[in-house]
Parts: sequence; C-alpha cells; structure tokens
Amino acid sequence: MRQLRLERGETQRQLAEAVGASESAIANYEAERREPEAAILLRIAARYGVSSEYLMGLTDDPRRQKDLPPGWEQVLTEAARHHMSPDEVTALIRQVGEFIQKRRGDS
Repeated sequence: MRQLRLERGETQRQLAEAVGASESAIANYEAERREPEAAILLRIAARYGVSSEYLMGLTDDPRRQKDLPPGWEQVLTEAARHHMSPDEVTALIRQVGEFIQKRRGDS
C-alpha cells in the first residue's frame, strides 16, 4: 500500500481523507500493525486500481477481478481477512452452489 501511495505522490493524510480513514490508521496499515476493515480496503483498492488481494499481499498480480459480480470482491476480501485458504474458499463456493440448488429444488 505504501508503495502505491508513494508512486502516486500522495501523503498518508490525502489517502486517509479519500477513503474515510484516519491518518494514523493508514500509517498502521502500511506498517502492518493493523488490517483495514473490508470497506476501507475496498476503497483503497478502487482508488489505486488494484485488487484487494494484491493490497493484502495474497497475490503478486495487482489486476482487479473485473468479472466478479457486484459484492463478490468484498466476500473474497473477508475470506482473506479470516485467513481462509484458496481451497477453503473453493469449498465454501461449492457449498453455496449446493445450497442454491437445494433451495431451487424446494421451491
């Protein structure tokens, strides 16, 4: 996050004001003393045009997942914040699919 901010010539205060966080919160995020809430993380990712997974260090690919339906980037962000592995996320998605199929069958 710090690198992205500096590349764009922004101060911590400017980023904080833009995403609705305090300057000290931004400093803590950059120093990895705190993790941002999902909403703040998504705002930072949107501001810099990168994925939240990239900001969290889960991938080296900064590209955003433009093909995700609305809201799903936040779901993946929350999964990452709870330290779910990719296999756990895949299993969760499979369970959601099974739930949807079962619900459609009950209708």
